[in-house]
Amino acid sequence: MKAIQSIKAIQYRAYGAYAENRFVDLPAPAANDGQVLVRMHTVGINAGYTFRSGHHYAATPENLPRVGVRWGRA
Repeated sequence: MKAIQSIKAIQYRAYGAYAENRFVDLPAPAANDGQVLVRMHTVGINAGYTFRSGHHYAATPENLPRVGVRWGRA
């Protein structure tokens, strides 16, 4: 299987509405010992709504920018 060099991601730089989401290219992550990378072809973007909206105890400015969804590209 060909190594993935970059991934597409939905990233937000501020907490709030879906308008904060940006579609970006990021370097592909590397798996550490005991981890695996999973290639995903379809994802939902509302999975992290509580965190992205700022209604989570860990939703602090230090945790931004944050990637809510990422997937690989062949």
